Amino acid sequence: MAAVYLAVVVRGARRHGASLRPDAAGIRACARAGVPLLVRTLALRAVLMIATAVAARLGDREVAAHQVVLALWNLLAFALDAIAIAGQSIIGRYLGADDTDGARAACRRMVQWGVATGVALGALVVVSRPLLVPLFTSDASVRDALLPALLVAALSQPVAGVVFVLDGVLMGAGDGPYLAWAMLAVLAVYAPRGAARPGPGRRADGPLVGDGADDGGPAGHPVAARPVRPLDRHRGRARG
Repeated sequence: MAAVYLAVVVRGARRHGASLRPDAAGIRACARAGVPLLVRTLALRAVLMIATAVAARLGDREVAAHQVVLALWNLLAFALDAIAIAGQSIIGRYLGADDTDGARAACRRMVQWGVATGVALGALVVVSRPLLVPLFTSDASVRDALLPALLVAALSQPVAGVVFVLDGVLMGAGDGPYLAWAMLAVLAVYAPRGAARPGPGRRADGPLVGDGADDGGPAGHPVAARPVRPLDRHRGRARG
């Protein structure tokens, strides 16, 4: 894969007459854009690790149920992330052309698609719960924990659709520093809670489902607090 990627880059560089030598200014620009996203992702993954640690301390039944729900959530997140990934390019294109109104319209449309997709995926999980659970386990106690946990995951999908789309919008708007600081704030609040040993008998659908998933889950991703400010900032630049 790396060889194919390198061949594509070299071929494109030669076609446009671009140098293949490293460019210090370009490397610095990539670092400014990439480091905040790296921090954001590391903090987000730390939240997921803490959630797994909490499940492990709760007991065998709880950690088994947690892993099943986490695997399913990751699958659903990849579907919702398809809209967010498109959003990064679309928002970047509009803002690069100083078309803030177009960026806002695209953002609204993608949020609508995120909600609609989240509702559809959530309904699918609810309907298929009796069929999904036996695929993962034959243990009756794990099944008992999974059924309500999957319901919580299903009900979270419309919110997740909005959150994931806005995550992509903020990346496309170049607001990586906000994502980094916001995710660090979430980790700072979440870590002490996760570090406290839970009491015996806590259910897997309590502290686990809403806390962990790919892209942090709705509870672990505070992008909704800042959905339009990057667009306002780019509007100001265009007028300036």
